[in-house]
Amino acid sequence: MDEACVVSDVQWANLEIDILVCIFQKLEEKDRLIGVPLVCRAWYRASKDALYWKHLDLERCYGFNWQIDGWSYLEPHKFLEFVLEKRRGVIHSIVFPSMFTTETLLLSIANRSPNIESVVFLDCRQLKGPEEEYKALCEAVSKWPLLKSITMDASDCLPKSFWRELERCCTNLSTVKIRGVTLAGKEVAHIVGHLRGIKALILDLFFINKEHVVSFLSSCKKLEHFVLRCHVGFEMDREFLNLASGINFFRVIESPHHDDSFL
Repeated sequence: MDEACVVSDVQWANLEIDILVCIFQKLEEKDRLIGVPLVCRAWYRASKDALYWKHLDLERCYGFNWQIDGWSYLEPHKFLEFVLEKRRGVIHSIVFPSMFTTETLLLSIANRSPNIESVVFLDCRQLKGPEEEYKALCEAVSKWPLLKSITMDASDCLPKSFWRELERCCTNLSTVKIRGVTLAGKEVAHIVGHLRGIKALILDLFFINKEHVVSFLSSCKKLEHFVLRCHVGFEMDREFLNLASGINFFRVIESPHHDDSFL
């Protein structure tokens, strides 16, 4: 074996903890949980650093297979208890799962993770209350004053109260990403009515009306970055191009396929 490919425990031990933590954040949660801590003492020490769990993807937590007394999986709430309580983790960005994003799970994270700067909701429908309200979602964002980026699923029309709460509590919010089938006119009105100051808007939709795009471009005067990926052809005319002329990065992509990496 080439000596250049051999990395000894001593060399790993000489690396700064901050460097190891930064490297390990690129790994999937399963590897960080049951792989890294068992490699060597230096890796184990790094796994106990609070920022080791700075980025957390709960969508990948479902499907963890454990060959211990048969098949089982690690439920997100148990995983969070380990990260937040046993390891005293400090979460800065998080992806909520497309299934099982309950009010209990959401508020448990919000109450103990005030430093969140980026959040992704793959499906919010389980958070809908009996009166078509999203009280838990509004309460959660009110606890994230440092929030800079939010990704939402457009499967359901979020109420005006949610966007108003974002405007009121998340004054650092600069990036909004929305994915799904389409956006209803009233939801577009809610967004442009309360988030006029955003600097980046990224839309990944099956279809969107031209007037809704025009509404975004004409109302959000501070936009520097705008990307629209539409699965149904979108025709740009002179009015559209004029509105987009002042945006530093502007792109419209027609694509029949959905790509999670787009957002």
